[in-house]
Amino acid sequence: ASLVWEIVSIGASSFVRTMSSSAAMIVINRVLGIHGGDVAIAVYSVVNRLMSFARMPVFGVVDGVQPIFGFNCGARKMDRVRSTIWHGLAFAALLTGFFWVLFLLFPRTFLGMFSSDEALIIRGASALRWIALVTPLFAVQAIAGGLYQAIGRAPQALVISLLRGFVLII
Repeated sequence: ASLVWEIVSIGASSFVRTMSSSAAMIVINRVLGIHGGDVAIAVYSVVNRLMSFARMPVFGVVDGVQPIFGFNCGARKMDRVRSTIWHGLAFAALLTGFFWVLFLLFPRTFLGMFSSDEALIIRGASALRWIALVTPLFAVQAIAGGLYQAIGRAPQALVISLLRGFVLII
């Protein structure tokens, strides 16, 4: 029973991250529908899809550093944990920075891959630039959440997941 509880409590942050992202989508779509209409919802949908290209490699970095966090924390080699935090953050920031620069310089090109609607592309270019600004913060949140999840600190991992989904995204 205690092992099952540990598994569930550590996995809860991933569950909450997924559920809070879905809840954020509902809230954002409702607000955009009221204040911006169908074009605003379409812009957000396309921009969110583009942002997933920036987020997915960060999840790969987190998946790569989690075993290193867990092993070295268990071995009490905290210098390796700290080193992995900084290396993971640097690499994740480099990846997100790369996408931010691409989205900053070529928003119309990326939006044009999804739609030829000029209204969507015009409104979407500004939205993509603004939303892409916070991508490096996602790298910090993902690495921190992955760290706490890997070392068995379920409450902290859960708080970070809740913060991202219900505060930062919305």
